[in-house]
Amino acid sequence: KNDDISPLAGKVRLIALKDAKYYLNKTKTSFIFMKKKEESSLFSIKFKENSWAFDDALNNVKCYFEKEKIKSGEKLKYRSKIKFDKYTLIIYPLEKYLIATLFDPEREIIKIFTSLKYYPVNEKFFVDAKIEKIKNPEKVIMLTSRNLEKIFYRSSKISFKINKKQYVLYAYSSKISNVDYLFIPFIDKTTGKGSYYSGRYLELPFPKGKNFKLDFNLAFNPLCNYSPAYNCAIPPEENELNIKIEAGEKTYPVKGH
Repeated sequence: KNDDISPLAGKVRLIALKDAKYYLNKTKTSFIFMKKKEESSLFSIKFKENSWAFDDALNNVKCYFEKEKIKSGEKLKYRSKIKFDKYTLIIYPLEKYLIATLFDPEREIIKIFTSLKYYPVNEKFFVDAKIEKIKNPEKVIMLTSRNLEKIFYRSSKISFKINKKQYVLYAYSSKISNVDYLFIPFIDKTTGKGSYYSGRYLELPFPKGKNFKLDFNLAFNPLCNYSPAYNCAIPPEENELNIKIEAGEKTYPVKGH
């Protein structure tokens, strides 16, 4: 809640294509990347020599990567920060375009936020599970909250029992080989009826052995529950569980979200 780049502070998501110089212009209610410089322009970024560079900026606009200052004309690295007034812009230069998330630490949601909401911890959902690594991971395209697509690879099959009934979930990764972390998006019978309407996530290090403990009490919501500035993967149908997983994070009601 008190962090300048808390998920609650996410205000807007901006995109710049690899085709021009873009100015960050201020509108009446928000900000936008435009190719045209206006009186409200705060700074610019431009794509040159196969990378994005920080450009023309007003005196109150500062750019950093970690604690290192980035000067005009220098390369923007992944997760560079551009700070001005009360705002922070996080930069994500990608293969085909640049994405930036603008954070406003004075969003209305932050003022009314008290705490996240959870089901009571339930040992029934702390289950014995078995993982089977998939030898030739298949590409899986997941739709997102912004009607876009994200590419993952189906890396493992996880089987477990709840109330003596067998269930299966698949784990995904963003790469084919050397998978050391598992991403498990899922839907269950609480989805949209207590838990977040598009599903929840589990993340965990790749287990050292085939048998491990899977803890649904650690299930959490996509960041989209707290801000429209995010682009979250929607769990695929193969990870829909025909049971109420009354464990982990509940939906957070956001007025005016």
